Amino acid sequence: MYTGFEWGVGVEGKHRMRRLVWLLALLVGTAPAFTAPVFAQGSDVPDEPPRPIDAEPAPEEATTEAVFLEAWRVTRTAFYDPKMHGVDWEGVKDELLPRARRAESAAELSVVINDALARLKASHTAHYHPGQREYYEILDVFFPDGVPRRPGSKIKPGRVEYVGIGLATKTIGGKVFAFDVYDGGPAEKAGILAGDELLGVDGGAWGDIEPFREREGEEVTVTIRRREGEEPREVTVTPKRIRPKAMFTESIRDSASLIEHNGGRWRTCGSGRTRARRTRMRCGM
Repeated sequence: MYTGFEWGVGVEGKHRMRRLVWLLALLVGTAPAFTAPVFAQGSDVPDEPPRPIDAEPAPEEATTEAVFLEAWRVTRTAFYDPKMHGVDWEGVKDELLPRARRAESAAELSVVINDALARLKASHTAHYHPGQREYYEILDVFFPDGVPRRPGSKIKPGRVEYVGIGLATKTIGGKVFAFDVYDGGPAEKAGILAGDELLGVDGGAWGDIEPFREREGEEVTVTIRRREGEEPREVTVTPKRIRPKAMFTESIRDSASLIEHNGGRWRTCGSGRTRARRTRMRCGM
């Protein structure tokens, strides 16, 4: 039965499992229709990076109820603690299923599924949909050489990419802020800084993906607020097509610098503006 999402299972640790790290990615077109659950293993990835190609016709659409129940079953089967951290998993299903039935969009359904997952109080456990930047970053982790074509899957085969402006966001108190601004990306070139509140795009609401979809190479206006109480300001940004892994690599490279210390020479990434920079990663010697 094709009901929902694709999911991946991986392990942290060197040469042995320390804990299960698993992620659920909600896959939709214009309605919540999904594919059968599959493991995202490297053996499925083709040897040569494929060119972007059109997705296959969508499989029969599933109801939001069917998608929620599949997410619930996958979690029950794959979660590393068979006791579900003491959570009454049957009770979670009974409580949240009515909300899942009322969900009118992929985003609304994802909120319900994440509500269920949050009860487990486990890290690296989340559900994403194609309107979120993380959805593409996770796909690129599991399919670094491109998504293979699979019967019934709604994931577009080929390279993992999206149109965006090169930043990560964080929601605090209902407000969206630039959490990381990647070196060399459109947002940095436009003058957006980490910590800026992101108010909207072209007069509409802010979104990591939707406002920029099909806008590659076009100028868009992003409204930001730099300090609390300050008047909003507008900046012009030109979205580009982003491949997550390549973007991270370029950001690290563009932020690297050479310093001398105690007779040694170190190549470092870091001045505090992006994720790569804040970690002060040692890039080489």
